[in-house]
Order: sequence, then structure tokens, then C-alpha cells
Amino acid sequence: MNRLFSRRQSGSASVELMFVVPIFLLLIFLGMDLARVMNASILLAGAAREGALAAVPRPLAETAFVADGHIQNAAVDYASSNPSLAGFDTGRVTVSRRCRCPADGSQNDPCTEKQFNDMVKDCAQEPELYVGVTATWPFSTVMRLPGVPSSIRLSERALMRVQ
Repeated sequence: MNRLFSRRQSGSASVELMFVVPIFLLLIFLGMDLARVMNASILLAGAAREGALAAVPRPLAETAFVADGHIQNAAVDYASSNPSLAGFDTGRVTVSRRCRCPADGSQNDPCTEKQFNDMVKDCAQEPELYVGVTATWPFSTVMRLPGVPSSIRLSERALMRVQ
């Protein structure tokens, strides 16, 4: 009787293993994708921040406007230093500007260099210039599951006041 019972036990362990292993592997791959998307999001936020920092001229020049290409290159330099974002280029970085006169509340969005210079002349207080940098990246999952998107567009934005 004990031999028969032990044979049934060994067969049930195989069946249990057959059900547990796929679920375990699914959880591992989902955890990998979650870690990868968080890593890419953090890197994009850093790239956007570096681009926004590059928009602030050091030392402050006569013009508050730094070329978009310089801002985009700073973001690309930061992002391309990590192999997770291999292929990141200036086409994935957008630059926007907004200027505002604190005295009367008027603002231009988007703001061109000419509009900002006109605001400098017309505003009773020093106008404020804000630079926004957005970095985007297409993210693809390791595992394709029904009902779960296999590709998403990650986007991070940094906004900084140019002083």
C-alpha cells in the first residue's frame, strides 16, 4: 500500500511543476519588462533635464536663446551614454519656449527670440523665459501577451526657467 501511494505522489509533483514553472517564468519576464520600462523612463527624464540645463547659457550671455541643436545634442549625449537607449538621436528631442511678462501677465507660447526681445523692451519687469525639453522613446516588451501592448511610447519632459 505504501509503494502505491508513493508512486502517485511522485507523479503529482511533476504535474504541479508543470503548472508552476510557466507562471513563474511569466512573472520573471513581467518583472524584467517593468524594470526595463522604469530604467528607460529614468534615462529619458535625465536626458530631458540635461537638455533643459543646456538651455541656460553659462555665463549668461546677451541673448537668453540657446540654439535648439545645442539643447538637443546635450540630451542625446546624456541618453546615448547608456546602452539601453542605443540609437537615441536629436529627432527624439523637442524644444519649446514660453515667455511671460510678470508685470501685466501677458505671455507668448511658443515664444520666439524676437517676441522675447520685444517683451524685454515693453515689460515693466524683467520677463521670464521658460524652456521645455521633451524626450521620447519607443519601448518594446520582451514578451508579447494578449491584451497587453507590446510597444509603448515613453515621454519625459523637463521645464526650466532661464535666468
